[in-house]
Amino acid sequence: MVTAVTGIVDTMAFLGLGQVLTPFMTGNLPFLGFVLAGGEGLELLGPATALAVSVTGVVVGSRPGAALAVERHRRWLLTSASVAAALLVDAALTAIGLDIGTGREPEPRHYLVIAPTAVR
Repeated sequence: MVTAVTGIVDTMAFLGLGQVLTPFMTGNLPFLGFVLAGGEGLELLGPATALAVSVTGVVVGSRPGAALAVERHRRWLLTSASVAAALLVDAALTAIGLDIGTGREPEPRHYLVIAPTAVR
């Protein structure tokens, strides 16, 4: 189930938010490399935003994660699942009415959808 949801989020992000892979950061590294090598038709800001927010989420989430994991595994699972669900709901609400046509310049609101899907 988690794999299916992650795949759906990744597909929608890639198609609608300007070639950005939000759940899996390994896909953004080649995109950043292509942009830095002078690839045409690719944008730097989307993958860079996703990667930066993901790293920030790992750093910020590691402290409470370590504390909760030692205490109780069920509590850690419930807390992490609740935070991930809240972030996805936030992204979904932000995306309502967002123009996701291909080949368009991303709006600032695109990045407000990328961030919560990448940080989770």
